[in-house]
Amino acid sequence: MSETSTLISCTGKITRAELANLPAPPATATHIPIPHAAVVATLVETLSHRHIGVVDEVFAVSSDAMEMFGVLDLETRVEGCRFAIGIRNVPKHLARRVHELYFNPQHEEFEPRTTWSLSNAFTSAFKELDPIPQFKATARLGGFLEARFSGSF
Repeated sequence: MSETSTLISCTGKITRAELANLPAPPATATHIPIPHAAVVATLVETLSHRHIGVVDEVFAVSSDAMEMFGVLDLETRVEGCRFAIGIRNVPKHLARRVHELYFNPQHEEFEPRTTWSLSNAFTSAFKELDPIPQFKATARLGGFLEARFSGSF
């Protein structure tokens, strides 16, 4: 399976213009969602200040449009130098919690910065999810980490 096929959700590939047409979820007293298109636009603008341009881009969203995944193919002023970055816009509270658990682990054995301690941070953060999303997130975690860190095992 190609890297691109793992990006595509049941909605398939969408354009940046289509991202702009997706409504942001309603805000709550403690959370103000950032529209996916705004995340992409801010990133592209920031990259442009560093003379990095977007050559190609592909996006996909989850079936409920709450999560966005994308890949930006980039070029710089350096001749022959191109690279790509992946972006993901997910509910902020979970990303913040994973960060906190990874850099401030609750257990001594997870203090080294390893893939194992990152996996532990994710699974600990998943405990805050409702049962079905927790199960789905946990089931996908192994493949996610293996695809990104297979050379470090």
